[in-house]
Amino acid sequence: MIQTSNFNSICLISNRKDVVKFCEQAVGSLAKIYTENEFSSSIIRFSNFVLLDSSMVQSEESFLFLKKNKDINKKVILLVPFNNSSKNEFFDFSFIKESITVPSSFSLFRQKIEQLLVEKQLNPKIYFPNENSVVIKNNPEFSGFLGDSKEILKVKNQIINIAKNNQPVLLLGETGTGKTTIAKIIHNLSQRVGNPFVSESIPNLPDQLASSILFGNTEGAYTDAKHRQGLFKAANKGTLFLDEVGFASFSIQGLLLTVIENGIIRTVGKDKEESVDVRLIFATNSDLSSMRKQGLLREDFYQRISAYCITLPALREHILDLPIIVKELLKDLNKEIDEYALEKLMKYTWPGNIRELQNCIKRAATFCKSPLITQEYIVFND
Repeated sequence: MIQTSNFNSICLISNRKDVVKFCEQAVGSLAKIYTENEFSSSIIRFSNFVLLDSSMVQSEESFLFLKKNKDINKKVILLVPFNNSSKNEFFDFSFIKESITVPSSFSLFRQKIEQLLVEKQLNPKIYFPNENSVVIKNNPEFSGFLGDSKEILKVKNQIINIAKNNQPVLLLGETGTGKTTIAKIIHNLSQRVGNPFVSESIPNLPDQLASSILFGNTEGAYTDAKHRQGLFKAANKGTLFLDEVGFASFSIQGLLLTVIENGIIRTVGKDKEESVDVRLIFATNSDLSSMRKQGLLREDFYQRISAYCITLPALREHILDLPIIVKELLKDLNKEIDEYALEKLMKYTWPGNIRELQNCIKRAATFCKSPLITQEYIVFND
């Protein structure tokens, strides 16, 4: 048996619900299956192979694309109806060398797919539709950011595109969507990996102490002041992650803007300015655009921090990733979950997002003494 669930992608061209369900149930754990309701050459081109339902060719465009592209038509497998009565007679499938009868035995179908995956193994890459950049699906840095839905793949593409850039990044998303995790991934994928990653929340910066906390101070700089290094010096050559930037006062915005624009800080108690080399990542669950319009955010500060934005989807917006996330969470707890409990999780709206899901699973695992978590142990926050 091969372990390929995170490395393979199959494009299934069919709009027949029975065929789609059969394929997903039979080989869903071996590879990500894309069902092509609308023709997309990008998915077809970068899939390990294409399962083409002979009774359902979407359009002449898709058929000609498969036939003319020699690098692609070698990996097309024809799905032939069991009774062959609904086979499409308007297209010549002679260019396809392999075929599988469906529906057939689950085990035989799965065995055939495993064999094809071994024979047609490609580099472990998946291309996000309509994007030019590539997501490396087996990159260990994404182990803490699970999911292969189009919403999550989009975020992973953005991370890869932006990681090598030294410009400020703004992470947007509801509480619990994983903004701190993403900030660490960006740092680890950047050229600054190996240097400090420093994190602080803006509400922890009172205006009267903000300069000292950010830039440091000398001993005796003010009453009872002891030497403080400051966040920027602590993060020099690395990354400074400032969470909840929507709480930044005008004074703090001004201090940060100065560093963003010229990379210069002044330690409290010193007359001489110093240069620092820090990559800034900001995060918020606030609507900064509305705050700017209301005069709560400086225009120049907003423009400087919002040039590179990544919006993290709420869990309810990529709920199909939930089983993958739950499986990973349970792995560390030595538990499994039954289908009814999983269905209960899938139907919930998750206002607290991934963080709430983590707490829910830990609570269930704690109170359930059996190795298998059942639905009565799934309790949501009211």
